[in-house]
Amino acid sequence: MRAAGFPPAMLPASAFCPIGLKKHPGLDDAYAHKRDSATATKGVPVPVMRAQATFIPGGLVLSVYTHHSVIDGAGSDTICRIWASGDNGEKGNCADESSANGEVIDPSASRRAIDAMAALSTSNAPPQCREVTTLDKRRAVAPLRPEPNSVVARIISFSASGISRVRAELQAQTPTRISTVVALMSLLWSHITRARAAALAQSNHKTTTLGVAMDMRKRCAENLGKNYVGNMALFSSTEVAVADCTSLLPMALALTTTLSAVDNEWLTERLAFLSQLDKSSHLVPSFTTRNGPDLFITSAQRFGMEWDWGIPGTSEGRPSAIRMPDISDPMREGGMIVLPRREEKGRDYEVQTTLEEGDMERLLKGLGDLVTRVVDAWRE
Repeated sequence: MRAAGFPPAMLPASAFCPIGLKKHPGLDDAYAHKRDSATATKGVPVPVMRAQATFIPGGLVLSVYTHHSVIDGAGSDTICRIWASGDNGEKGNCADESSANGEVIDPSASRRAIDAMAALSTSNAPPQCREVTTLDKRRAVAPLRPEPNSVVARIISFSASGISRVRAELQAQTPTRISTVVALMSLLWSHITRARAAALAQSNHKTTTLGVAMDMRKRCAENLGKNYVGNMALFSSTEVAVADCTSLLPMALALTTTLSAVDNEWLTERLAFLSQLDKSSHLVPSFTTRNGPDLFITSAQRFGMEWDWGIPGTSEGRPSAIRMPDISDPMREGGMIVLPRREEKGRDYEVQTTLEEGDMERLLKGLGDLVTRVVDAWRE
């Protein structure tokens, strides 16, 4: 498994999904295996989290499933950090200061804290959130190609030195600071758009948008506390002209501008917008990834890899790899996840990428020797 790059196909959800999810009333196997939305739960309350440990030859697979509307990736990381500290015998890490003396924590305190933050917006204009809309108001987008399509997912590995070289080349062209993560995102966004060039031209798409998931906890730390596990993820969106995608620099500069604009006012304006809605579940991104011109990326590279679990019988205390379940889901087309990696110097960057099969082939060809390994994640 290690030699093969821990392919998700060797970690199927059908085998490792917690039994309690597969057997839970209101959730059939399709939900547990494919992680579909919890809209068909037959009115039965569903679990916020389920976990299961499965020993395999030479190690252990710990499966942790969380309800993403309640717990985001950073929240899951916090849960695993505290859980691991308890497993390896550390003391004093499992409670917030407010509960250290046995006080009962008000479960609504965080909700009220977020509501209070929404009132801090200083804008006189009606609050806006251009990254989201509703299905009936979303701009009609011509499909890239006729349905049905073959959608595949690959884990694409890049060497740390290769990404550093890309960043250095970008930095040499501009006085604006270009971060490593912006260099990685620009590389993927540019090359995927090039791989889609014929389809984009045929469907007359002139622009492409990249959505970027962001953890807003650092801007809420005083209000929510260091161990807040609720969903505090929002996302930004950046649009560029397709004609500019032959070079990485326009995309890197556009991304840097967007991400630099995410400040406290940006957050409070969006919280104010969301707080005015009676129901937010009908919101959708204002861009189109499924058979469309746009992409979405989230980074989990700092999730969980450094926590020492100290589990007897395992080769080392820290995880060897963290993977998403083997999920064949064409709705994920255009999605990318920067997978967890250790901070040790020289570790590859792994990006799980889901694309139409022809786009994937052209992407890998275009990236050339920047790619160090390709692992199948799933094939529709």
